[in-house]
Amino acid sequence: MHATTSINGASFDELRSRWGTALCHARLPLTALAGCATVLGCDGGAWCWFGIPAVLAGLYGICRAWKTALLLVLVCAWIGWHHSQQQAQQGERLQLVALQSIVTTQVRLSNSAELTSRGWRAEVTVEECSQPALIGSSFQFHGQGSPPWMGQRLKALASIRTWPSIRNEGEWDEAAWQLRRGVLGRMLSWQQERIGEPLAWLAWSDWARQVFRKAVIAGLDPKSHAAMIIQAIVTGQLPRQQDALIRAFRDSGTLHIFSVSGQHVNLVALLLWFLLRQCRVPRRQAIFLLIPAIFGYTWLTGASAPALRAAWMAALFLCAFLVQR
Repeated sequence: MHATTSINGASFDELRSRWGTALCHARLPLTALAGCATVLGCDGGAWCWFGIPAVLAGLYGICRAWKTALLLVLVCAWIGWHHSQQQAQQGERLQLVALQSIVTTQVRLSNSAELTSRGWRAEVTVEECSQPALIGSSFQFHGQGSPPWMGQRLKALASIRTWPSIRNEGEWDEAAWQLRRGVLGRMLSWQQERIGEPLAWLAWSDWARQVFRKAVIAGLDPKSHAAMIIQAIVTGQLPRQQDALIRAFRDSGTLHIFSVSGQHVNLVALLLWFLLRQCRVPRRQAIFLLIPAIFGYTWLTGASAPALRAAWMAALFLCAFLVQR
């Protein structure tokens, strides 16, 4: 006689079969959850390191999915080892950055340069350095003069600095956010020299972004508040030296609209879809036009993580119409 539970008299075997079916259809989400728990565990939460992967592996084991359980444990072990190695390497590099030494380095711009009150800034990757341990690491580079194109190599004499720590309770911790992204600190340069020509496709993409930012405010005074707000909402470029303008949005809790996110991507997709429908473009043909347009807008606005995530989700959703699933 089979053992029964208190839930509608269902047998344990039937319940295990139901759980097994559910877990087999959710292997990727559970594996992703276990991987995230492993990363959190490596960052200091031992209960995540051992707890959640063990629970998930146990559930797989109860449902007789031994192969999947073993694969889950191996994936978590590899993620934990790889993340621990990265953390150890980052710790060694941070010790060098904390010395605040002056280095001679050769860097390459990883993104578009932004103008500041004293020059420009951009994220760079170190290719050569008088401190060999810093080769391959990322910094926020502060330079002088006209900003170079993305992908440009620079030979510079710079001083490396750590990220400033928070001074007030509840203040946004930029240092923790930048370190999580892999940017070790700031590199302040007062002497830099451009080497060679930037990579053609990176320079072209940087030029295209600047053209797009100017096109959205065509016919308006670039220094007017209307132009700055339009440019910030559409392209995500915050107005410089306009604390009074930004403060109004910050106080009203709407400053997030200046950051291009999934909401912007979805709105652009809906507008393009409506335009194509008005032009009598069939649905299947419209999908082949919408997907490149969505990724194009995401790329022109800087390809932030939220925008990329929304672009991929929109592309997968639209592809469902092609395969009728």
